[in-house]
Amino acid sequence: MVTREDFLRVGTLQEKLAEKTSWLLSQTAVAAANAAISALIFYQVVARYLFNSPPSWTEELARFAMIWMVYLGFVVTFQRGQEITLTGTLRFAGRTLSRWLWVGRDLAVLLFLATLFYESIHLAWFDRTITTAALEISWTWIYLAVTVGVGLYMLAAVPALLRRLAGEPAIAAVEAAVLAAAYLAVTRLGVTELWGIQITWLTPVLLVALMLM
Repeated sequence: MVTREDFLRVGTLQEKLAEKTSWLLSQTAVAAANAAISALIFYQVVARYLFNSPPSWTEELARFAMIWMVYLGFVVTFQRGQEITLTGTLRFAGRTLSRWLWVGRDLAVLLFLATLFYESIHLAWFDRTITTAALEISWTWIYLAVTVGVGLYMLAAVPALLRRLAGEPAIAAVEAAVLAAAYLAVTRLGVTELWGIQITWLTPVLLVALMLM
């Protein structure tokens, strides 16, 4: 019989492997994108002010490379523990409330990542026939920066999040049930308001508040 301790131990090994893989991929890609942006901007400046003949594609390519660099940089910030986090709320919360807040934060992060990953795939497929102005490539290649970046982040972060949630199974179950009920209320029952506030406005505010705690 697999015990909870065995599950956590296996999760730790998987977490290390996933983090190492995503770290190597993202670190290499971020460095390459940064070097490409510097070279493209340098070439653009030289061509514009020395030869008075700036190419039309360098600015667009540098902008797209920056988008890729930003989303691939998610994993780098996670590995270094440099995500933006506000912990002021936890200073005034007791031990029990802090546990509930941390679990809520982890669930909110998982929900946000899953939603962003799914929607980025949908958007990439939807705009696959639309091309960019200068490079004339499909916008799918730009939107895939979100898919790949979030995917690598999930590869590194999700095992750690699941392992933390496994440490608080009761709290995680209750808060997951609340989130599931809210999702069903919106998607199946057509509930659009809560205390007179549009849920479409309230949901992102709550998610961001939980992730910043």
